[in-house]
Amino acid sequence: MAAAAGKAAKTALKSNLNMHRRLAASILKCGETKIWFDPTQLRVIQGARTREDVRSLIEEKLVQKIVGPRIKQHDVRVLKMRDRENRQGR
Repeated sequence: MAAAAGKAAKTALKSNLNMHRRLAASILKCGETKIWFDPTQLRVIQGARTREDVRSLIEEKLVQKIVGPRIKQHDVRVLKMRDRENRQGR
């Protein structure tokens, strides 16, 4: 019973972070899905109300931008051209 209550509380915390996610995305100049919150500090993050508060959380590394592997558009174009050259027929 207590585990279910704890899980519900965490879900409520995560759903109330939409404003924080939007502010962080605009500050970090990325999409909202690329924002990561430290799961152990959700209460602290929820307490932030202004852009300045969110900036301080970013400096403390409680809110970060998720950086994954990227492929440049030029590389995509080169790969497509190689594929076209290697096709059979025509």
